[in-house]
Amino acid sequence: MTLTEEQLSAFERALREKRALQYDSDYESLHGPWFLEVEFDLLKKLLNPTKGDIILDLGCGTGRLTTRFAALCRRVVAVDRSKGSLEVLRDRASGTGTSNIDIVLADLTQSLPVQLAATKAFSVQLLQHIPSAEGRRDVIRRVYGALAPGGAAVFLDEVHALSRQLRSKPREVARKDSLYFHPFTPQEIRKELRSVGFGSVWTVGCGVLYWTKYRILSRALTRVDVLLSSLPGMPWISKFVATIGIKSPNEDVLPSPQTDAWG
Repeated sequence: MTLTEEQLSAFERALREKRALQYDSDYESLHGPWFLEVEFDLLKKLLNPTKGDIILDLGCGTGRLTTRFAALCRRVVAVDRSKGSLEVLRDRASGTGTSNIDIVLADLTQSLPVQLAATKAFSVQLLQHIPSAEGRRDVIRRVYGALAPGGAAVFLDEVHALSRQLRSKPREVARKDSLYFHPFTPQEIRKELRSVGFGSVWTVGCGVLYWTKYRILSRALTRVDVLLSSLPGMPWISKFVATIGIKSPNEDVLPSPQTDAWG
């Protein structure tokens, strides 16, 4: 039976609500306790947050990254469509005494009700679970529109890398009993960002050493992972791809075609 986009999306929403309280432990069980450090360190390196920044955390979930970025910037606007996940985030922020987070309940495939110009934005494993190319592009377009001129966005999703291709892994998974899943090739995700207006776009790897689960010399391996991420070709041998887009300082200037030799 072929499932509709609405059915796939509804399953994802229901699962997020049902597992909101267990999400953090589920994530750690899946990726290991140290991968969060790789995510955070790489995003921090790419976004270079400052105390004056307003940062969008898109598909923030329970806020595993939200509160950490809130400590580095003026304000974080955290957006998710799961009420249960946002309640966990509220408790997390309250527990850490974090007061510079605006929590927004919204489905990013439908709207991004943010009345400010963000200087930076990021999403982690959001686009890969949106069950249509149009829906993914709509989200990227809304992020672009919410950025101030010169703003930067990072989209981090699983990559259809060489290891997946050699094992003949499918380009997408669409089943009634699991999350919809669409890993990106580096060329594909760069093309999506350019199509909505991002002028400067490039990709880096994330999780180059993911296969180790960072079990030995854990903190050192996470740092090495981030150092390796920007080397040529790293997106093709990583678990995830991080795609960076810069909005032109002049919004009326359209991006020119670009050619990438690597990644």
